[in-house]
Amino acid sequence: MFVLMENSSKEFSSSGDHFHKRQVSYSSGVELPEMVHIAYISLDTFREGVHNINDELDAWLTFLIKGDAESVMKLIEAYPEFIDIYKEIAEFRRDPKELIGMFSEALLELDRNTERYMIDELKEDVEKAEAERDAEKQRADAAEADRDAEKQRADSLQETLGIYRDKFGEI
Repeated sequence: MFVLMENSSKEFSSSGDHFHKRQVSYSSGVELPEMVHIAYISLDTFREGVHNINDELDAWLTFLIKGDAESVMKLIEAYPEFIDIYKEIAEFRRDPKELIGMFSEALLELDRNTERYMIDELKEDVEKAEAERDAEKQRADAAEADRDAEKQRADSLQETLGIYRDKFGEI
């Protein structure tokens, strides 16, 4: 995972390096492969430095932050595949309708995803409410069963008391 920072914090910018790869070590010396690889890229630090385009990462960073003709020419010379991207950008500048259409499609998809998320959240809320209702019903049923048992016990005691009164009279 790459985290691009337009304005990096002083912890990142003070090092003078634009690429910061997370490394994990264990006190026992055990070396385990990482499940998540995170690299922080300080775009502002990269922008300030003078860089040769040595690898694909440098090429993409140059593409993202440098728009001057000299940088674009250096990038295209080192990585000719970027020319197609620049052509597409130039086309969008000339005729923005397609770009607007792409944004409209992206927004529509975002709306759909938001709607699905909200529906999932509502389903969870309904399931929780139903579970709470069922638990409350069980408690109410148990309380009613306890009341019925107490009433039967009271009736039984009344009946026993009535039998003693009939046999022995008032106490």
